[in-house]
Amino acid sequence: MIRMIHQRGRPWFRSGNTWVKGFAFYDDTLYSGKAFADLAMHAGPELVDMLPRLRGEFALAHQESNGSYVLAVDRIRSIPLFYSTHPEPAVSDDVDLLASDSAIPEPNDHLKLAFLLQGTTLGNGTLRPGIKQVRAGEAVRLTADGANSTYYFSLAQRRDDLAGLSEDELTRRGTAVIESSFERMLQTAPGPCVVPLSGGLDSRLVAAMLCRHGKKDTVCFSYGDSSSFEAGSSKAVAENLGLQWEFVDYSHAKWNAWASSPEFRTYSDFASQHCAIEHEQDWPAVRQLNRLGVIDEQAMFVPGHSGDFLAGSHLPEAAFGNSHQGAVTDWIMQKYMTQWPTSHVD
Repeated sequence: MIRMIHQRGRPWFRSGNTWVKGFAFYDDTLYSGKAFADLAMHAGPELVDMLPRLRGEFALAHQESNGSYVLAVDRIRSIPLFYSTHPEPAVSDDVDLLASDSAIPEPNDHLKLAFLLQGTTLGNGTLRPGIKQVRAGEAVRLTADGANSTYYFSLAQRRDDLAGLSEDELTRRGTAVIESSFERMLQTAPGPCVVPLSGGLDSRLVAAMLCRHGKKDTVCFSYGDSSSFEAGSSKAVAENLGLQWEFVDYSHAKWNAWASSPEFRTYSDFASQHCAIEHEQDWPAVRQLNRLGVIDEQAMFVPGHSGDFLAGSHLPEAAFGNSHQGAVTDWIMQKYMTQWPTSHVD
């Protein structure tokens, strides 16, 4: 059973027994909507082999003639996809829907503790035992006997491919990747771009690259305290680039009102999906700019949040080498399992 219910942003499209959401470049040709669904459907048994050649933001689910399923998301898991195997295989973009369709138990103490420690669940788990998520760069084959997965994309392998290259060559390749990424992205932008612009280098790079590629209808925005360094830097960057800049003031009183609103609860349920704490800080600003008509209905958001994190720059050498597993585990615990103070971690 495949049931997709979230049509916000990019909607789901179906072709035969194949559902897709988002877009992908395949052999330098852009596929989206029904055309993307047709491409995945016609791939048939070769669908998993096709995944490494896809570039884009997507989730897909394909039901084979024998009743099994093939599930996949893109390399950064930009669109969540969930599945369960009991009492029968089921796929959805909503954890609550899967839980309501089967006898899924409530979260146990281990799941709760892991979530409190790092703000996300571990591995492919969710807070609902028996419901799993498809991880970044992963393909899952789901049958009545269970689930088997494989990674069609590996960051560690890409890093090994670059080993030994000079700094000049790495810079050249990195620049080429950024250029091609923006060229592809702008092919998918039906209207203006919107950039949450902070004082950091990630969002500054995004804004500058959009200008470099002629996207002068870009809207930049910042929020928080108008006297902060972030706000001042954001405004200066936007003005220097000749881009529209908007600011939304935040305060404790406003946050109390926002956090207690029905709209925020709806957003939280949609974005967290029982596997992560939702990204909260941009939500009030986007809500306000939407109400003021600043954001075009066809606008594409292009955030720079932690671009270096997605590239793996936060990982130590031990994560890629042959270091003792205990050393890597200790590093993970010290860096990421610190959201909730406790000594009860084994």
